[in-house]
Amino acid sequence: MRLNARTIILLVLMALNTVSISKEPHIVTWQMLGQMNYDTGEMPPEIEKLNQQSIRIAGFIVPLEMDEYANEVQEFLLVPDPLACIHVPPPPPNQLIYVVMNQKIPVDMDYRGVEIVGTLNFAMADGIHGYEMTGLSARESTIEYEDPLLEILNIDIDE
Repeated sequence: MRLNARTIILLVLMALNTVSISKEPHIVTWQMLGQMNYDTGEMPPEIEKLNQQSIRIAGFIVPLEMDEYANEVQEFLLVPDPLACIHVPPPPPNQLIYVVMNQKIPVDMDYRGVEIVGTLNFAMADGIHGYEMTGLSARESTIEYEDPLLEILNIDIDE
C-alpha cells in the first residue's frame, strides 16, 4: 500500500490531536460516587460522564490479594475510610471501587491513604451496580480522618 503526502499529513494530524485530547484526570470524590443508586444504576449526568474516563480519587486500600511478604498489592478495594472492610457491615457498593493496578504497588496498613489514578468503569454483578477501576498510578495521600473509636474513648491524639 502506498500512502500519498496528504494521507500522511492527515494521519500525523490525527495522532497529534489524540495526544492533545488527553488531559488531566477528573478529580472524583466519594460524595460524588455515592450519588449512584446501586439498586437501579441511576445517577446524575456528572457521574454518568465519568464512565471509561481517567479519574483521580483518594481512599484507603482493602487488599484482596497480596504478595507473599504482604507488602505489595495489585488487586484491592478502594474505600473512603480506613475502618471500612469487607466484614459486616461492608460499605455500600457505591462507596467502594474494585481496583486492579497495572503493576503491584507498595501498601502501608495505616491511616495515611492512597491516591489512585486510572480508568473508571461502571459494573453490575448480581443486579447490584458498582465501580471498577484499572489503576495506572498510586501515591501516598494524607487524608483527614477522624477515628470514631478515639471520639468514643474521648482521646485527643494531638495532645
